[in-house]
Amino acid sequence: MEKKEMKRCPYCGEMILAVAKKCKYCGEWLENPETIIADDKEEKLAPVVPKLESKPVAEPTPEPKDTADSDDEVVDTGYGVSVSKRLAKRITWGLVAVAIIAFAFLGYEILSVDSSELTMSKMDGSWKELSTDDVTIMYQFNKNGEFTEMRTMDDDGTKYGSMCTGTWELSKQGVLGQCISMKYNIESLVVDGHNDETGENYDESDPMVSEIKQALYEKYQKENLEVDKYKGTDKAYGLNNLTLSNDTIKQNGKSVMVKIGDINR
Repeated sequence: MEKKEMKRCPYCGEMILAVAKKCKYCGEWLENPETIIADDKEEKLAPVVPKLESKPVAEPTPEPKDTADSDDEVVDTGYGVSVSKRLAKRITWGLVAVAIIAFAFLGYEILSVDSSELTMSKMDGSWKELSTDDVTIMYQFNKNGEFTEMRTMDDDGTKYGSMCTGTWELSKQGVLGQCISMKYNIESLVVDGHNDETGENYDESDPMVSEIKQALYEKYQKENLEVDKYKGTDKAYGLNNLTLSNDTIKQNGKSVMVKIGDINR
């Protein structure tokens, strides 16, 4: 025979069935009788609800971390200097901005250069420099690689002039243009002077004429050394980054020499 589970009545202490709702010895209700009756009715009338499968609950989205503290973290630059991440970011973006501006400027300079190329035949003729103020410099180039340079300077009514011959070469420099290299024949240099008001002529015995000749001699000698220094290399010394636009020679897009009619001295 199955043994029934027992419990002790909290009022009289006698042993009664564990499922008993009223003690058979003392008559005390172990639960509120109205609640018991209502619970029994609800159990009988309540419909059977099928058990639903539980769905997994999505994990909450983690909150974004505060980067303020991490930006203040000190990092080593590798050059013996430690800076905060915030400062390192600013330096990096600053360098990027400088690089963008530099590339934009270089691109503008390249695009502004005339694409027309110089040739020995196009250079054949007389040219005048535009970048000089107190001295007028003119060249007579020919396609055989020979040139004559003539300079004129006005000093208080006296005009001093010089003439020197030499050889010239034309070399390419990619998208940046071309280069004219000139080597002077220093021994051909002559300098003199003339005053229109007095009609006087001055030769190399004149102190001023002698001083001008000595200065030009040293200048041409230095130019020749530089031309020889780069001879046989991929570089050239002279008027660099040149292009031709109509009858004007440009250097980096700026006019530096213009073609003129034949010159005689």
